[in-house]
Amino acid sequence: MESEVGEGTTFTLRLPLASRAAPRSVRPESENAPASSVRRRLLVVDDEPSMGQTISRVLGRTHDVVVETNPRVALDRLRDGEHFDLLLCDLMMPEMSGAELHAELEALGSPLARDMVILSGGAFTAGAREFLARVPNPRVDKPFDIRELRATVAEVLRVADERS
Repeated sequence: MESEVGEGTTFTLRLPLASRAAPRSVRPESENAPASSVRRRLLVVDDEPSMGQTISRVLGRTHDVVVETNPRVALDRLRDGEHFDLLLCDLMMPEMSGAELHAELEALGSPLARDMVILSGGAFTAGAREFLARVPNPRVDKPFDIRELRATVAEVLRVADERS
């Protein structure tokens, strides 16, 4: 660290170069994903871009993940026939709530209404609380545990496979 009054401060950080990449079997546990023989197409709808990016990074190792920050755009994609195997959707969003998107999917007869994982940082309205009490969909609370998210997705996909 170097500092001069009126001039500012400079911090210098020197790190040693890594000699080689770690073998794949030594990855941190948070990077290990459950083995899956089939890549699925997942739609993440969350108005917070950073949340969508995080979920994409976590699930993108084993699935093809598409992120939409606008639930109306996501709904249009689904109405236009774009196929997804699973929907992960934030509950509280400003333009259209996860509950409203779920209702639209039910009206369309989309299996994604049944196979929707609800992402919630809290149900702050009476309507949101009523929705969570009414629907049997799995829920992952924010901030989420990576293993819990992966396990929930794997379970919902397994149940969907058994139905088909």
